[in-house]
Amino acid sequence: MNIVRLNIKDSLMNTKLHTLFKVIIFLFITVGGTLAFNISNIGSIEDNLFAPTSMTITHDKIAVLEPFSKEIKIFSSNGLISYKINFSGHAHGLTVFNDYYFFCDIDDNKIIAINSTTFEQLDLFKDKFVFDNPVDINVCKGQLTIMDAGFSAIYQFDEYFNVTRTIPIRNSRNEQIHTIASFDYNKNNSTYIIFDQVKSSVMTIDETGKFLTEFGSYGSQLGEITRGGDILLTPDNLIVITDRYQNRVLIYNLDGKFEGYFDLSATSNSAVNIPSGMALDNNGLLFVASTEGANIQIFQIATSVSEAESILAELMYPNLNDTVSIEN
Repeated sequence: MNIVRLNIKDSLMNTKLHTLFKVIIFLFITVGGTLAFNISNIGSIEDNLFAPTSMTITHDKIAVLEPFSKEIKIFSSNGLISYKINFSGHAHGLTVFNDYYFFCDIDDNKIIAINSTTFEQLDLFKDKFVFDNPVDINVCKGQLTIMDAGFSAIYQFDEYFNVTRTIPIRNSRNEQIHTIASFDYNKNNSTYIIFDQVKSSVMTIDETGKFLTEFGSYGSQLGEITRGGDILLTPDNLIVITDRYQNRVLIYNLDGKFEGYFDLSATSNSAVNIPSGMALDNNGLLFVASTEGANIQIFQIATSVSEAESILAELMYPNLNDTVSIEN
């Protein structure tokens, strides 16, 4: 694996257009100029990948799910592949909790655990909980948290895999939703952000399951979603969604206002083809898995005006400051 380190200044000074596209910088300003942010494509992971989907990142490891080859590939943070773990089942979603990697087996409606040391595959929920259609899995508030589309609910489990909380998922008409696909947790206001794949919409609920808001719609125009993949919340409270059919990553604020998107389909050197799963590292860098492109692209999102201005200054006066690179 390589984490490609890209030099913004050198790329911008290069006269070849395809080299310039290796670092793509966007500046989004909302109406009224209240929010500015830029997105920089600063690196990629391209070796030893086949068709990555979900990811989870700890302080020293990047775990990547390869459902078609039935492997979890573990990369070190310095860019070296460490090992591969084979598994059985139709895997979706990936997280790490205690000493296990967990994913949803969407064929057998189970949660599979793999011991990170022995690589033994286990059903730790056997005789404890029966799932209907588990679709996504995270760690929230220090507990394993699983969203089940069949039950239209989110469940939290303790370290012994006993249910500690059940959070019903209902729409504004108090109806169950069986087309939910992915979720994230906002620890700042204790709410869950849930993506409905069929409606192409995002809804938020509190920890009791109370419906709060909903936004988004199906389509290919700006702000619309055609076939969403994953959803996450950045440290700066931006909601990020991958749109697999449009090859886009869309960005909204917490109020559901569309802020912008980035689309790399026009660039051959850093294409994100069918963007699916996403993950954030400890530095807030955004990793986006490209299933068809067999790579993972790494982005930096700067949300303050001063950060955006510094990028523009670098574009206009490339000799002023040091170069920007990823050191992961």
